[in-house]
Amino acid sequence: MASITVSATGTAPVEEHRAEVHLGIETAPASPPDALAALAARVERLRGVLAERGVPDADVTTEQLHVQPHFDPQVGRPVGTTAGTSVRVALPSLDAVPALLTAVVDDDVRVHHVGQVPVVTEAVESAARRDAVGKARARAAELAEAVGGTLGGLLSLLEGGPPPAVSPTGMRLAAAAAPEVHLWERGSVASVTVTAVYELVER
Repeated sequence: MASITVSATGTAPVEEHRAEVHLGIETAPASPPDALAALAARVERLRGVLAERGVPDADVTTEQLHVQPHFDPQVGRPVGTTAGTSVRVALPSLDAVPALLTAVVDDDVRVHHVGQVPVVTEAVESAARRDAVGKARARAAELAEAVGGTLGGLLSLLEGGPPPAVSPTGMRLAAAAAPEVHLWERGSVASVTVTAVYELVER
């Protein structure tokens, strides 16, 4: 029995996005134990401010701890030690970013960047799958017609590759979070790839 095998990628727009704010904290030069203690205290103060603003502790993550000598160019040698870390804060949307930055950014806390994370729901994945299956059938029908046959029944269908992917589609400027920080809203699409095998009915 002759058959046709095709692969197709379906897409669906992602309407919901959440925001991630990446902050950096670094202590003033001190002895290593004092620098680490000051860093821990500063992170706890930041967590307290975030909690007051309704940010769950589970949505606050510290990462990339570093401890290093502080080089003083005026004396030409290291003077004391600085300790620092990055803090990632998850927010429900970009709309919540400006007020949060106003509340937390100061001399010790600076903004590394603000990211936008797509939220791919089951409904979006299903829409992308349906689109992929429709495209696969249309492509297989074109191939069948091109060789002088007709498309028969579906023999097998496989969703291949990694989990549904998300790609950016465009950006627009959103509200400024601070004079030096601009937020760009990015559209996204989810994609799913399928491989389908159809019977080729020869005329």
